[in-house]
Amino acid sequence: MIAPLAREPGLPIGTHPLWDAKFPERELRSIFASDERSYLRGFRLVAFDDTEKAFPSFASCIEHDVDWRELPWQTWQFANGVDIAGLGRAGTWCVCPGRRPDGVKVLGEGMIRRGKFTAPQALDAMKELDDEFAPIVHVVEDNASQKAYIEATSLAPQRYPFRKRIVGHTTGSDKTDRAIGLPSLEVQFANSGWKIYFRERHRPDCDCDLCELVRQVDQYPFGGSDDALMALWQADFGLRLYGGGRQLAGVTEPNEDRIAERMRTHEERILLNVTATTEKRAAKAAEREARA
Repeated sequence: MIAPLAREPGLPIGTHPLWDAKFPERELRSIFASDERSYLRGFRLVAFDDTEKAFPSFASCIEHDVDWRELPWQTWQFANGVDIAGLGRAGTWCVCPGRRPDGVKVLGEGMIRRGKFTAPQALDAMKELDDEFAPIVHVVEDNASQKAYIEATSLAPQRYPFRKRIVGHTTGSDKTDRAIGLPSLEVQFANSGWKIYFRERHRPDCDCDLCELVRQVDQYPFGGSDDALMALWQADFGLRLYGGGRQLAGVTEPNEDRIAERMRTHEERILLNVTATTEKRAAKAAEREARA
């Protein structure tokens, strides 16, 4: 991709693109300046090792030849994490792991829905998981989306009985929090806090939902897409913040006051959303009557 020329300021050895029309030098310099590691990996084919991974312990959680449906999964507590596709992103992910009575969390084939969903299709995917696993909460990636989803489900409350269990989670400051952010997942992986069950071994190039999620977690932060990982984290956040039951040794949990405050805020937000929607409809009805 890059001709091996002498080092120039701001770029590693090799600065002139072999295909300048496709990869202009200015664009390559911009990529290098914003993310040197991705540039070296993508354009210089420099491999990264396990010490650079965010989740080096994740591979130890994977087990093959295990069918979770043959386990007493009806005793597990589930939470659904939803990462909604934005502009230019591959699709929406719904990841619904369960937590066993001993505190270990389990993810297996059939616990994931993904696709380039419209909002109604995403709600239907959530409904499928809700019908099968009855998750304690559906954690949507931000509060604005949560509000939109609650308003959409309020139009068909019988079809979406889980609407009061939709929680918004703005990921900004929480993302790097060692107790509840992405770093907490590695602590759980290292403490045998997760099991990723495959019924059988899959081909390395398998593109099934679970294989793609495993790839994203394993390659983070150098793998490009991280939508599945974000949905997994949302689900973990839901289990830890809204679920009860036994916790794992060595894993810091949010204190009870923080959980109670989150629940109060969630309930108040739902009430405000429903009230606002009702008032808006009443106002529109009054306008129509006035014009009639």
